[in-house]
Amino acid sequence: MALLDTFVPVNLLGGSFPVVTKQVTIVSGQNLVAGAGLGKITASGSHTLLDIAALDGSEVADMVLLEDVDATSADTVGIAALSGEFLESAMTFGGATVAADVIEAFRDKNIYLK
Repeated sequence: MALLDTFVPVNLLGGSFPVVTKQVTIVSGQNLVAGAGLGKITASGSHTLLDIAALDGSEVADMVLLEDVDATSADTVGIAALSGEFLESAMTFGGATVAADVIEAFRDKNIYLK
C-alpha cells in the first residue's frame, strides 16, 4: 500500500476549554501556519495575520488559525477557532506583535493563551 501522507502533530492546544471553529477567508499574499493569531479586516470581513500596528481592523485579536493556509496567490478559506486554550509558544503574529500584546484581548473572546 502506498503512503498517502504523513501525519505531523501540531502542539497548539493548551487545555480542555471547548474549541469552537468557523471557516474564515484568509486574504491573499500570505502563507500562514496553524497557530497564527488572526485579525479581521473591517472593510472586507476577511482575516489576516494579527498585527497590533495595523490600522485596518486586523490589529484587534479575533481568532486562532487551526490549520496551515497558503493564500499566497488568492484569498483562501481556512478553519479558525473562536474559542479555546492555546500554547503561546505555538502562536505567530505579524510585525513586532507578541502574545503579551494580545493576551487580554483574546481572553475577552474566550481564547486563552498559556
